[in-house]
Amino acid sequence: MFKRKKPVPDDLDDAIHDAHAFLKGATDGSDEYTKTVDQLVKLYKMKDSQEPRNRVSKDGLIAAAASVGSVVLILLFEGVGRGIITTKSLGFSPKPKNPR
Repeated sequence: MFKRKKPVPDDLDDAIHDAHAFLKGATDGSDEYTKTVDQLVKLYKMKDSQEPRNRVSKDGLIAAAASVGSVVLILLFEGVGRGIITTKSLGFSPKPKNPR
């Protein structure tokens, strides 16, 4: 049903791949090796800052589903068809947390 799209490699991924390929053939401790490692660190920082961070975590989805599920169960128990909720049972439902 849900298919995950494979990420399309861009120029940054190609540069990282080329740097890794160069490091396989370089000798440890040489000037070229240390420069390439420094460049790799910079490339990975650029890649991390480039990727979007607005995805919802699995923990957040589970918490939201549990909250909505508890409210639905309470409403079903109270009997939605009768018109009003007569007890204070909604106080048991989890409250949203402010991340600040």
